[in-house]
Amino acid sequence: MNSQILSKIADEHGVEAAQVKRDAETAIRIAADNPTPLWLELFGEGHIPTIDEFLEKVREKIQETA
Repeated sequence: MNSQILSKIADEHGVEAAQVKRDAETAIRIAADNPTPLWLELFGEGHIPTIDEFLEKVREKIQETA
């Protein structure tokens, strides 16, 4: 994830950019551990995507369904 984006999110929430990155990675791991049908469609079982991969797949899905 672009460091400028991380910094902007961090500034808006009064935390450090590193904390935003850790929280995003944690959220992705939790989702991978408890996959929904959509998660399995996008990432498969047992795969933990990077933040960038997660964002790209979500962007693609949004464009596909828009």
